[in-house]
Amino acid sequence: MDTFKQTCEVKNLKFEKRYILAVTAENDIDESEMAMISQPVVIDKPQDVPSPPVGPIEYSNITKTSATATWHRSKSHGGSPVTHYIIDYREKLKRTYTHLTDCRAEGETLSCELTGLTEGQEYCIQVKAVNSVGASKPLESATCVKPCSQFSAPSAPRHLKATDVTSTTATLEWKAPEKDGGAKINKYFVEKREKTYGSWKPEKTVDAKETTVEATGLKVDVEFFFRVSCENEAGKSPLSEMLGPIKPTKQKCKF
Repeated sequence: MDTFKQTCEVKNLKFEKRYILAVTAENDIDESEMAMISQPVVIDKPQDVPSPPVGPIEYSNITKTSATATWHRSKSHGGSPVTHYIIDYREKLKRTYTHLTDCRAEGETLSCELTGLTEGQEYCIQVKAVNSVGASKPLESATCVKPCSQFSAPSAPRHLKATDVTSTTATLEWKAPEKDGGAKINKYFVEKREKTYGSWKPEKTVDAKETTVEATGLKVDVEFFFRVSCENEAGKSPLSEMLGPIKPTKQKCKF
Protein backbone atom coordinates (compact mmCIF):
# COMPACT_ATOMS: atom_id res chain seq x y z
CA MET A 1 0.00 0.00 0.00
CA ASP A 2 1.39 3.42 -0.91
CA THR A 3 2.67 5.77 1.82
CA PHE A 4 -0.06 7.91 3.36
CA LYS A 5 -2.85 6.24 1.35
CA GLN A 6 -5.61 5.36 3.79
CA THR A 7 -7.99 3.33 1.63
CA CYS A 8 -7.66 -0.04 -0.01
CA GLU A 9 -9.97 -2.28 -2.06
CA VAL A 10 -9.96 -5.91 -0.99
CA LYS A 11 -10.86 -8.06 -3.98
CA ASN A 12 -11.98 -11.64 -4.70
CA LEU A 13 -14.00 -12.06 -1.52
CA LYS A 14 -16.66 -14.78 -1.61
CA PHE A 15 -20.38 -14.25 -1.01
CA GLU A 16 -21.78 -14.99 2.45
CA LYS A 17 -18.33 -15.65 3.96
CA ARG A 18 -17.17 -13.88 7.13
CA TYR A 19 -13.95 -11.85 6.86
CA ILE A 20 -11.81 -10.13 9.54
CA LEU A 21 -9.87 -7.18 8.14
CA ALA A 22 -6.80 -5.64 9.81
CA VAL A 23 -4.27 -2.91 8.99
CA THR A 24 -0.66 -2.29 10.12
CA ALA A 25 1.73 0.56 9.50
CA GLU A 26 5.39 0.04 8.66
CA ASN A 27 8.50 2.23 8.49
CA ASP A 28 12.24 1.60 8.16
CA ILE A 29 12.49 0.57 11.76
CA ASP A 30 9.54 -1.73 12.41
CA GLU A 31 5.88 -2.62 11.89
CA SER A 32 3.13 -1.22 14.10
CA GLU A 33 0.54 -3.16 16.05
CA MET A 34 -2.43 -4.47 14.07
CA ALA A 35 -5.60 -2.36 13.91
CA MET A 36 -8.54 -4.77 13.48
CA ILE A 37 -12.20 -4.12 12.62
CA SER A 38 -14.62 -4.75 15.46
CA GLN A 39 -17.13 -6.89 13.49
CA PRO A 40 -16.60 -9.44 10.69
CA VAL A 41 -17.49 -8.35 7.17
CA VAL A 42 -20.04 -10.48 5.25
CA ILE A 43 -20.40 -9.99 1.50
CA ASP A 44 -24.09 -10.34 0.59
CA LYS A 45 -25.15 -11.83 -2.69
CA PRO A 46 -26.59 -9.33 -5.16
CA GLN A 47 -30.39 -9.33 -4.87
CA ASP A 48 -32.50 -10.63 -7.74
CA VAL A 49 -36.11 -11.61 -8.38
CA PRO A 50 -37.14 -15.03 -6.98
CA SER A 51 -37.07 -18.19 -9.02
CA PRO A 52 -40.50 -19.26 -10.36
CA PRO A 53 -42.85 -21.07 -7.98
CA VAL A 54 -42.63 -24.87 -8.11
CA GLY A 55 -45.45 -26.83 -9.74
CA PRO A 56 -47.56 -28.52 -10.62
CA ILE A 57 -50.54 -26.26 -9.97
CA GLU A 58 -53.39 -28.43 -8.68
CA TYR A 59 -57.08 -27.63 -8.20
CA SER A 60 -59.53 -28.67 -5.49
CA ASN A 61 -62.81 -27.53 -3.85
CA ILE A 62 -64.31 -26.79 -7.26
CA THR A 63 -67.76 -25.12 -7.25
CA LYS A 64 -69.85 -23.30 -9.85
CA THR A 65 -67.98 -20.01 -9.28
CA SER A 66 -64.74 -20.84 -7.45
CA ALA A 67 -61.84 -23.27 -6.99
CA THR A 68 -58.73 -23.60 -4.83
CA ALA A 69 -55.30 -23.65 -6.53
CA THR A 70 -52.18 -25.04 -4.80
CA TRP A 71 -48.46 -24.96 -5.67
CA HIS A 72 -45.05 -24.97 -3.91
CA ARG A 73 -42.86 -22.06 -2.92
CA SER A 74 -39.92 -20.85 -5.03
CA LYS A 75 -36.62 -22.65 -4.54
CA SER A 76 -34.71 -19.33 -4.41
CA HIS A 77 -35.93 -16.03 -2.97
CA GLY A 78 -33.26 -14.09 -4.89
CA GLY A 79 -31.61 -12.71 -1.77
CA SER A 80 -34.76 -10.97 -0.55
CA PRO A 81 -37.72 -12.71 1.14
CA VAL A 82 -40.74 -13.51 -1.00
CA THR A 83 -43.57 -11.27 0.21
CA HIS A 84 -46.50 -12.59 -1.82
CA TYR A 85 -47.60 -14.39 -4.96
CA ILE A 86 -49.49 -12.95 -7.93
CA ILE A 87 -52.20 -15.09 -9.56
CA ASP A 88 -53.30 -14.28 -13.12
CA TYR A 89 -55.90 -16.15 -15.17
CA ARG A 90 -57.14 -16.49 -18.73
CA GLU A 91 -59.90 -18.34 -20.50
CA LYS A 92 -58.61 -21.52 -22.13
CA LEU A 93 -59.01 -20.28 -25.71
CA LYS A 94 -57.39 -16.89 -25.03
CA ARG A 95 -53.71 -16.02 -24.73
CA THR A 96 -53.78 -12.88 -22.56
CA TYR A 97 -53.68 -13.22 -18.77
CA THR A 98 -55.61 -10.92 -16.42
CA HIS A 99 -54.70 -10.29 -12.80
CA LEU A 100 -57.04 -12.21 -10.50
CA THR A 101 -55.70 -11.89 -6.96
CA ASP A 102 -52.63 -11.89 -4.68
CA CYS A 103 -51.94 -14.28 -1.83
CA ARG A 104 -49.55 -14.37 1.10
CA ALA A 105 -46.31 -16.34 1.08
CA GLU A 106 -46.69 -18.69 4.05
CA GLY A 107 -45.57 -22.33 4.24
CA GLU A 108 -44.02 -24.71 1.76
CA THR A 109 -47.29 -25.58 0.03
CA LEU A 110 -49.26 -22.48 -0.91
CA SER A 111 -52.89 -22.12 -1.90
CA CYS A 112 -55.29 -19.46 -3.02
CA GLU A 113 -59.04 -19.38 -3.61
CA LEU A 114 -60.03 -18.39 -7.14
CA THR A 115 -63.39 -16.61 -7.02
CA GLY A 116 -65.74 -14.88 -9.42
CA LEU A 117 -65.43 -17.63 -12.05
CA THR A 118 -68.14 -18.49 -14.57
CA GLU A 119 -69.70 -21.94 -14.50
CA GLY A 120 -68.68 -24.11 -17.46
CA GLN A 121 -65.85 -21.80 -18.60
CA GLU A 122 -62.35 -23.34 -18.51
CA TYR A 123 -59.59 -21.24 -16.93
CA CYS A 124 -55.81 -21.51 -16.93
CA ILE A 125 -53.72 -19.68 -14.33
CA GLN A 126 -50.15 -18.58 -13.78
CA VAL A 127 -48.40 -17.77 -10.50
CA LYS A 128 -45.47 -15.40 -9.90
CA ALA A 129 -43.42 -14.95 -6.72
CA VAL A 130 -42.66 -11.37 -5.62
CA ASN A 131 -39.84 -9.96 -3.46
CA SER A 132 -38.45 -6.43 -2.97
CA VAL A 133 -36.74 -6.57 -6.38
CA GLY A 134 -39.76 -7.64 -8.42
CA ALA A 135 -41.75 -10.58 -9.75
CA SER A 136 -40.38 -13.94 -10.88
CA LYS A 137 -41.00 -15.64 -14.18
CA PRO A 138 -44.45 -17.29 -14.08
CA LEU A 139 -45.33 -20.87 -13.29
CA GLU A 140 -48.11 -21.75 -15.74
CA SER A 141 -50.70 -24.43 -15.03
CA ALA A 142 -50.41 -27.55 -17.17
CA THR A 143 -54.16 -28.11 -16.94
CA CYS A 144 -57.20 -25.84 -16.77
CA VAL A 145 -59.97 -25.76 -14.18
CA LYS A 146 -63.66 -25.83 -15.13
CA PRO A 147 -66.02 -24.46 -12.45
CA CYS A 148 -69.06 -26.67 -12.01
CA SER A 149 -71.40 -27.82 -9.30
CA GLN A 150 -70.41 -30.90 -7.36
CA PHE A 151 -74.10 -31.86 -7.36
CA SER A 152 -76.51 -32.90 -10.09
CA ALA A 153 -80.06 -31.81 -10.84
CA PRO A 154 -82.77 -33.81 -9.03
CA SER A 155 -85.02 -36.37 -10.64
CA ALA A 156 -88.65 -35.47 -11.34
CA PRO A 157 -91.25 -35.15 -8.57
CA ARG A 158 -93.43 -38.27 -8.28
CA HIS A 159 -97.07 -39.33 -7.99
CA LEU A 160 -98.77 -36.05 -8.88
CA LYS A 161 -102.50 -36.22 -8.18
CA ALA A 162 -105.56 -34.06 -7.54
CA THR A 163 -107.28 -34.64 -4.21
CA ASP A 164 -110.05 -32.06 -4.25
CA VAL A 165 -111.63 -30.40 -7.28
CA THR A 166 -114.23 -27.62 -7.13
CA SER A 167 -115.74 -25.50 -9.88
CA THR A 168 -112.76 -23.09 -9.80
CA THR A 169 -109.95 -24.86 -7.89
CA ALA A 170 -108.03 -28.11 -7.62
CA THR A 171 -105.79 -29.26 -4.79
CA LEU A 172 -102.66 -30.92 -6.14
CA GLU A 173 -100.32 -33.22 -4.22
CA TRP A 174 -97.05 -34.94 -5.13
CA LYS A 175 -94.07 -36.70 -3.60
CA ALA A 176 -90.48 -35.50 -3.48
CA PRO A 177 -88.14 -36.80 -6.19
CA GLU A 178 -86.46 -40.14 -5.68
CA LYS A 179 -83.02 -38.52 -6.14
CA ASP A 180 -82.15 -35.04 -4.88
CA GLY A 181 -78.80 -34.89 -6.75
CA GLY A 182 -76.83 -34.57 -3.52
CA ALA A 183 -78.23 -31.14 -2.64
CA LYS A 184 -81.45 -30.12 -0.93
CA ILE A 185 -84.48 -29.23 -3.02
CA ASN A 186 -85.13 -25.48 -3.00
CA LYS A 187 -88.44 -25.03 -4.81
CA TYR A 188 -91.22 -26.75 -6.74
CA PHE A 189 -92.70 -25.28 -9.93
CA VAL A 190 -96.31 -26.08 -10.87
CA GLU A 191 -97.47 -25.54 -14.47
CA LYS A 192 -101.01 -25.58 -15.92
CA ARG A 193 -102.41 -26.05 -19.41
CA GLU A 194 -105.95 -25.66 -20.74
CA LYS A 195 -107.26 -28.48 -22.92
CA THR A 196 -105.07 -30.89 -24.82
CA TYR A 197 -103.31 -28.42 -27.09
CA GLY A 198 -103.08 -25.31 -24.95
CA SER A 199 -99.73 -23.77 -23.97
CA TRP A 200 -98.15 -24.45 -20.59
CA LYS A 201 -98.19 -21.56 -18.13
CA PRO A 202 -96.67 -21.17 -14.64
CA GLU A 203 -99.28 -21.81 -11.98
CA LYS A 204 -97.39 -21.46 -8.70
CA THR A 205 -93.92 -21.74 -7.16
CA VAL A 206 -93.75 -23.24 -3.68
CA ASP A 207 -91.01 -23.83 -1.10
CA ALA A 208 -89.46 -27.27 -0.87
CA LYS A 209 -91.16 -28.00 2.44
CA GLU A 210 -94.53 -27.96 0.64
CA THR A 211 -95.67 -30.81 -1.61
CA THR A 212 -99.22 -29.57 -2.10
CA VAL A 213 -100.73 -26.51 -3.73
CA GLU A 214 -104.16 -25.19 -4.66
CA ALA A 215 -104.55 -24.38 -8.35
CA THR A 216 -107.00 -21.54 -8.89
CA GLY A 217 -108.76 -19.82 -11.77
CA LEU A 218 -110.20 -23.01 -13.23
CA LYS A 219 -113.36 -23.00 -15.35
CA VAL A 220 -116.36 -25.28 -15.27
CA ASP A 221 -116.38 -27.97 -17.97
CA VAL A 222 -112.90 -26.96 -19.23
CA GLU A 223 -110.21 -29.63 -19.14
CA PHE A 224 -106.91 -28.77 -17.43
CA PHE A 225 -103.57 -30.55 -17.25
CA PHE A 226 -100.83 -30.11 -14.64
CA ARG A 227 -97.17 -30.99 -14.19
CA VAL A 228 -94.50 -30.26 -11.58
CA SER A 229 -90.72 -29.82 -11.56
CA CYS A 230 -88.24 -28.98 -8.81
CA GLU A 231 -84.84 -27.34 -8.42
CA ASN A 232 -81.67 -27.65 -6.34
CA GLU A 233 -78.30 -25.89 -6.44
CA ALA A 234 -77.24 -27.72 -9.60
CA GLY A 235 -80.35 -26.98 -11.65
CA LYS A 236 -83.88 -27.93 -12.54
CA SER A 237 -85.33 -31.43 -12.64
CA PRO A 238 -87.21 -33.07 -15.50
CA LEU A 239 -90.97 -32.57 -15.43
CA SER A 240 -93.24 -34.98 -13.63
CA GLU A 241 -95.70 -37.13 -15.49
CA MET A 242 -98.60 -35.01 -16.71
CA LEU A 243 -101.77 -35.07 -14.61
CA GLY A 244 -105.10 -34.70 -16.37
CA PRO A 245 -107.49 -34.04 -17.68
CA ILE A 246 -108.97 -32.40 -14.59
CA LYS A 247 -112.46 -31.08 -15.44
CA PRO A 248 -114.12 -28.85 -12.86
CA THR A 249 -117.86 -29.21 -12.64
CA LYS A 250 -120.54 -26.97 -11.31
CA GLN A 251 -121.09 -27.61 -7.63
CA LYS A 252 -124.57 -28.65 -6.58
CA CYS A 253 -126.18 -26.71 -3.80
CA LYS A 254 -126.75 -28.61 -0.58
CA PHE A 255 -129.88 -28.03 1.47
